[in-house]
Amino acid sequence: MPLLKVENLEVTQSKPGWRQQYNLLRDITVSIDESQVIALIGESGSGKTLFARSVVDLLPDHVFLTGGTIYYRDKNVCPTDLKKLRGRHIFYSPQNAATSFNPVVKIGRQIMETSRLSYEKVVDIFIQLGTPQRDIERLLRSYPFQLSGGENQKCLLVLSVAQAPHLLVLDEPTSSMDTEQQDRCTRFLKKTGEEMGFALLVITHSLSMVRQLADYIYVMNKGKIVEEGEKEVLLCSPVHEYTREIVQYMELFAVN
Repeated sequence: MPLLKVENLEVTQSKPGWRQQYNLLRDITVSIDESQVIALIGESGSGKTLFARSVVDLLPDHVFLTGGTIYYRDKNVCPTDLKKLRGRHIFYSPQNAATSFNPVVKIGRQIMETSRLSYEKVVDIFIQLGTPQRDIERLLRSYPFQLSGGENQKCLLVLSVAQAPHLLVLDEPTSSMDTEQQDRCTRFLKKTGEEMGFALLVITHSLSMVRQLADYIYVMNKGKIVEEGEKEVLLCSPVHEYTREIVQYMELFAVN
């Protein structure tokens, strides 16, 4: 039984005065098992983030879930009930980490107010991410605007794991980090996911992260899933022309 199964999802955009709706996502079917790691790849604007936001009821204004079925642990979840899954069941971590925090509340308070882990365990997560003790104290005492993009991403990752969700959805979780920190975070997610048993859906342009983490890959282009498969098979022998192009791009980006 999958932890989360999305069948034939459709998302459209419509504004007052528009004569028609515009399909943004079409016929999206994705399945995520317990403790499985799924990678969702594709070029910017392909619909990856929109899909992630649609399953936790965080769609932008004038964008609506208009078709398909979502099952959580084999139970049909109505669109109006999706927000009930947020947090303990599914935690969505957006790409822009700084805007995810309350700007007038210190990072430490925001993490601990929602954490299901002890303060000591939260500190240990920072240590596993390669943060010196003196920097941990500084990060926890800081406001989001006082931190760099990479530091905010690290803090959001700590907050996400501290929620102890059943499914953790990470949207470009290391895009503001240097290569060394990206690799450390990837190793941390692999180790911690195995220990805590959460499933992971990661949206990324990092081929290294895909290779190290993913069990299964979905490829999205222009609001549709164009190919899917086991990591080893899809990366070595992609069938769809777009998949070949995006994998080649990721390889080039990794080299450069």
